[in-house]
Amino acid sequence: GGLVAALNEIAIASDLGFNVVFEKIPISPEVRKLQDTFQLSDEQVLSMSSTGLVIAAVDAQAKELVEKVLRENGLFASFLGVFTKSKNRILIRNGKATPFPQVAVDPYERILSAKV
Repeated sequence: GGLVAALNEIAIASDLGFNVVFEKIPISPEVRKLQDTFQLSDEQVLSMSSTGLVIAAVDAQAKELVEKVLRENGLFASFLGVFTKSKNRILIRNGKATPFPQVAVDPYERILSAKV
């Protein structure tokens, strides 16, 4: 699951690639605590179930309007990156481009079974 599965599914379905900026991905303090406690990698964090989140592709020209409408309705928006005609799926972390994870392995099963 999580963001890894969602973005890969969108890319496959739309025949596009993407560039995502890691620092723009909202990661809750609770997830950071799990990451620290169970020594999870960033890739595992991005594969965690994202229940309660909406992932949407928004036209660049509509970005400000979408953000305004969401904010007016008490909702937070984070724009993570862009879809590209290139089929490359890129994660930009600290300004460095690396391949985005292709396979999502949700770490909750490992956490709950104490097999971390």
